[in-house]
Amino acid sequence: GRRYRPVVPKEGYFFVQGSVGPSDGESMNRFRFAEGDLKADWRNPNDIQVHAFHAWSTSRLPIRSIDVGTRVVTLAGSTWHVQHAALKEGSWYRVENVAEALDEPGEWYLDRAAGRLAYLSLPGESPETARVVAPRLERLVRLAGDVAKGTFVEHLQFRGLAFAHSAWRIGKRGYTAFQAEVVLDGAITAENARHCAFEDCIVRHTGAYAIDLGAGCRDILVERCELVDLGAGGVKIGTGQFDRFDDPKKLAERCTVRDCLVAHGGRIHPGGVGLWIGHAGHNTLEHNEVCDLYYSAVSVGWRWSPGASPATHNTIAWNRLHHLGHGAMSDLAGIYTLGESPGTVEHHNLIHDVTRARYGGWGIYFDESSADIVVENNLVHRTEDAPFHLHHGRRLTVRNNIFAFGRNDQIKLSNMQKSGTLRVEGNLWYWKEGELFNGGPDEEIAFARNLYWKAGSGAFAFAGGADAETWKAREKDFLIADPLFADPEKGDFTLRPGSPAEKIGFKPFDLSSAGRLAKTNQTAALPIVRGPFPPAPPEPPIVFDQDFELLEVGQGLPGFDQQAASREENAVVTDECAAGGRKCLKFRDGPGGAVYFPHLYRYLKHETGKVMSGFDLRVEARSKMAFEWRDANRVHSRKMDISYEAWGQISLGSS
Repeated sequence: GRRYRPVVPKEGYFFVQGSVGPSDGESMNRFRFAEGDLKADWRNPNDIQVHAFHAWSTSRLPIRSIDVGTRVVTLAGSTWHVQHAALKEGSWYRVENVAEALDEPGEWYLDRAAGRLAYLSLPGESPETARVVAPRLERLVRLAGDVAKGTFVEHLQFRGLAFAHSAWRIGKRGYTAFQAEVVLDGAITAENARHCAFEDCIVRHTGAYAIDLGAGCRDILVERCELVDLGAGGVKIGTGQFDRFDDPKKLAERCTVRDCLVAHGGRIHPGGVGLWIGHAGHNTLEHNEVCDLYYSAVSVGWRWSPGASPATHNTIAWNRLHHLGHGAMSDLAGIYTLGESPGTVEHHNLIHDVTRARYGGWGIYFDESSADIVVENNLVHRTEDAPFHLHHGRRLTVRNNIFAFGRNDQIKLSNMQKSGTLRVEGNLWYWKEGELFNGGPDEEIAFARNLYWKAGSGAFAFAGGADAETWKAREKDFLIADPLFADPEKGDFTLRPGSPAEKIGFKPFDLSSAGRLAKTNQTAALPIVRGPFPPAPPEPPIVFDQDFELLEVGQGLPGFDQQAASREENAVVTDECAAGGRKCLKFRDGPGGAVYFPHLYRYLKHETGKVMSGFDLRVEARSKMAFEWRDANRVHSRKMDISYEAWGQISLGSS
C-alpha cells in the first residue's frame, strides 16, 4: 500500500494566525503562525512543504524561510487566488516532509542532500522481503496525437492490463490549482486519440489522475476498469482552459466511461474528481461506482459565465456515488455542474454519504450558470447539507427524484438574482432534522406536485417561514404526508403499498442495478488504502487584529472577498492617513452602482458564543459607512448592523 511522508502536527492541523502582505511581488505567499508550530532549525527546510486547505482546493508550497521572531513563514510560491485561496486567520494547514517528525511506522523520509532514504517499517515488514516501489514516470502510457498537425492515434485496444505506480513531482515554486486538480495529467494520457478502448484494465497507485482523455479525444471507451489508490481522481474528459473553447478541433466528444470502479482518490491532491468532463460533449458516464474521495464524484462543464458551452448532451446515469468529502474539503457534491449544458441528463443515480469541511456537502449541485439540464429518477440521501443545491442557473428541471436526510437543510437556493427558470416537480422530500429550505426562491422558480415529510414531529416551515396555507400561493397540488418508505434509515426507499406518492404522480424507480454491473472486483485483495487527510478541525475563535502595517499599499484585505460595481471602486491599503502607525484601509466609491458597493465580506461560520468588534473609522464628506453581522446560512438576514453618516449620525439595527 501507499506510504506517506512525516507530517506535523501528527493529528489534525495547524491554524493560520494572521494574514501578512506578500513578498517580492508575489500574491499570497506569507502568513503568521502560532508560536511553536514551525521551527527555524528544521533540517532541509526548503524540502518542507506547507499544505494549506482552502475551500474546494489546496496549495502545497515549499518553505522559503521561517522567522520565529515575527512568527512569519514565507513560501516559495503563491496560492492561486488572494480571496478564494487566502492564507487567513482560521485557515488550516499541515506541514509535510519534516525529517524531525519521522517517528511512526509506515513513514519515510528522503534526505536529498545526504542521499539517504529512511523508512520505519510496519510490523511484519523486513528489508530482506519487502517490495519497495519508488515511481519515476509521471505518464505510463501516452497516446500522442497532435491537434495542430492533424495527426491521430486510432483503433488501439488495451485489454486486461494493469498500470501501476506513476509519479508526481512538485516544482520549485510548489503547486496550486483552482479547482478539480484540472491541471494534472493522468498515468494514461491521450491527445487527439480516436476509436480507442481500455477494457478490463487496472490503474492503481498513481501520482495524479488515472486516465486523462484530453484535447481532440473522440469515441474513447473505458469499460470494466478499476481505478484505485489515486493521487488525484479517476478519469478526465476534455480540456480545462478557463472559459476558452474557441478551437472545435480541441474538443473531446463521445467518450464513454462504463462499469468502472473509481475508489480511494485524492491521496496526494484532495481536490481530485472521480469522473470529470470539461470542454467536452456527447459523453456518457454510466454504471460506475465512485467512492472514498475528498471532493466531488462527478463534475460536468467548465464555464462559469452565461453563454454557449461545449459540455452538451452528456449523460450521467445509473452511477453509485458515495462516501465523499470526509469532512476535509468544502463546496462539493455527488454530481456538480457548471455552465450551459443543453441535452445533459442526470438520471437513475444513487448518491449518499456526503460530508464536508466548512460548507457545501451537497448531493446534486447546479453551480455557476448551470442551464438546460434535466435531473430525474435519482435517489440522494445522507448529505451533510442539502441533497439539492442551485447556485444560480436557468432552464433546469428537477423531477421525480427522492431527496432524503439532508442534515442541515434539504433545498439550498443561493445567488437567486442571477437565476432563471427552474422547475421542481413531483419529487419526494423526506428528512428528520434541519430546515426544508435554505434561501428563498424567486418568481422564476416553479414548484409543483412535490411531497414533503419531516419524520418524527412532522412540523416544518416552507421558504421564508411560510406555513402550508401560505405556501399554496407558490405551489399547487403539493402534499404533506408520510411517503411510506420501506426502511429509509437503512437506505431502502421502496414505497410500501398505499403510499400517497401516487397522488402527486410520482413514478417509482428501481436503483438495484445502479453502480457496477461487473460481478468481480480485481482490486478487492489490495491492502486498504489509508486516506492521509483527517476532517477539518472545528473553526477556532478568531481574533482578527489588523493594523495594516505589514500589508502593501494598494493591497486588498487578505481573507475578505471584495465586491464592487466598477474598477473605480475598491477597498485597499493606503498610506495617505492612519489612526495609528502609517497605514489604513480606504474605501473608494465610484459613479453609479448600488449603494452597498464597494463592500468586503467574510464567512466566519460561528454558531454560538460572543462576538466583539472594534475599529477606528474616518468618514469623509457625503459618505456613509455600514458594518453588519449576518446569518451565514441566510446571507440577507441581518443580525446586527451599524451605519455611520459623515455628519456624525450613527444608526443601530438588529434582528
